[in-house]
Amino acid sequence: MNHMSSFLNASSSQKMALLEANDILAYGFGRRVCAGRHMADNTIWLAIASILATFALGKAKDENGNEIDISGEFTEGFFRHPKPFQCSIVPRTPQAKDLISAATLTNE
Repeated sequence: MNHMSSFLNASSSQKMALLEANDILAYGFGRRVCAGRHMADNTIWLAIASILATFALGKAKDENGNEIDISGEFTEGFFRHPKPFQCSIVPRTPQAKDLISAATLTNE
């Protein structure tokens, strides 16, 4: 069972546990809790929503147009993260492409 299906099959109380900014220990706790934790949580949510609305994310394709599978390998150690893999990140629409181009132009 992958991580997404385990999340989708979880009860609503288990899902709510993942949505509380107070449960993220990176923001601290007790008297030393980050005063801006709710704004930071909302900013991250907006950034992810904007990326998903603007870009189509998918598997990379080889020279024959076949999808390249992701190995699913992780690094070892205390902090584990996925090992590098190829992926496809393309603008969803021509308007999204124009928006991205306008945002990346530098003032000369």
